[in-house]
Amino acid sequence: MNAAAAPDAAARHAADALSPEETTLGGTSSLRRDFVWLAAANVVYALCQWGMLMAIARLGTAEMLGRFALGLAVGAPVVMFLSVQLRALLATDARREFLFRDYFALRLATAFLGVGVTAAAALVAGYESRALAVIIAVAVAKALEAVSDVVYGLLQQRGRMDRLAVSRIVKGVLSLLALALALKATGDLVTAVMAMAAVWGLVLVIYDLPTAAAALRADPGDRLMPRWRSDRQRSLVRQALPLGFVMLLISLNANIPRYFVEALRGEGALGVFAALGYVIVAGTQVMIALWQAASPRLARHFAARDTREFMRLMRRLTLVALGAGALGWLVAQAAGVPLLKLFYGPDYAVHAPLLNVLMVAAALLYLSSLLGHALTAVRQIDVQLPLSLVFAAATLVACALLVPAHGLAGAVWAVLVAAAVQLPPKAWLLARTLRGSRS
Repeated sequence: MNAAAAPDAAARHAADALSPEETTLGGTSSLRRDFVWLAAANVVYALCQWGMLMAIARLGTAEMLGRFALGLAVGAPVVMFLSVQLRALLATDARREFLFRDYFALRLATAFLGVGVTAAAALVAGYESRALAVIIAVAVAKALEAVSDVVYGLLQQRGRMDRLAVSRIVKGVLSLLALALALKATGDLVTAVMAMAAVWGLVLVIYDLPTAAAALRADPGDRLMPRWRSDRQRSLVRQALPLGFVMLLISLNANIPRYFVEALRGEGALGVFAALGYVIVAGTQVMIALWQAASPRLARHFAARDTREFMRLMRRLTLVALGAGALGWLVAQAAGVPLLKLFYGPDYAVHAPLLNVLMVAAALLYLSSLLGHALTAVRQIDVQLPLSLVFAAATLVACALLVPAHGLAGAVWAVLVAAAVQLPPKAWLLARTLRGSRS
């Protein structure tokens, strides 16, 4: 089995585990079909993102790959905070507390604010000019992606996973081609990242926004034009801001090992760490497809106080997460060395033992992500902030203890520790909320 087959096998296993009678908001589309669309899109998109790393590794250097990873590590926490989980809130807004126009207005404001904040943070941090240019280029790309993301929330809410999937697939394939061709032609990473951003902008304008307008035609009270009303924006911000801090901490939690590796071992070591760690990102993309497809149903089951159906669906999703983690670990055990040689080159293959540890961490992170989506579905939002603070602190301590002494191996073990500490409190909180809904 090769690495590309692993996500597909996990997707098929997940789809088979789902009940075909589950229905969407419109009552005509099964959970299985929603998941297949989202899984197909996320698999293609994750493979294309992985292809970007391989293109940079093959056409550039480990330092160049590390610089790209640094751009993501610096910009991602800012973008994640300012995104305030609007997609998840919109997709699970079963009572339609806010119109799409409200969500869209807030997303436009925060997405492009993120570019300025990221640039300012990079300047204050004192990164050299080449790294600074990459960080800003990545921030521009992420801002455009964030605008598309709120459209995806609308399509999830309206049960149009097929339209969402088409956008993700087209965006992934075209951005990979744009980055690889620009990098090969110019040898300049900044030009390559801006080519990727240009593709994301074109897909947003040509496909995503018209698709959103079409989805809103059946709703005379809503439309694509953003609505700037201070009372609605304040109310939405009050509800979403805790999730913004949660997403900031989640992003920091994922990137703290990268900060330590770059500071202590340099951009070359960070490039290797990013290449190894992307197996978690790729697998998580497949799992998130299922969590996103299931989140509106979890929200409706909870709103209807149907705890039995809520737990029935959660048990199936948990088995899928564990199965995907086990599959990834088996692939890493059986073929880690040849796969790393194939994808990145022989210099990366010597780190294959670390891949086995990362796959154990991946299984735990899949479960943590599932519990996070479930907590959002039951509107346990405020409490996620203190939990995320604890998780980020645990990652920081683990990295401070392990990375200086053990380098890349220490960073990998810190990822495993960070994943393990997340499960018990999230599971306890969800169980307590469900018990309260029955009383």
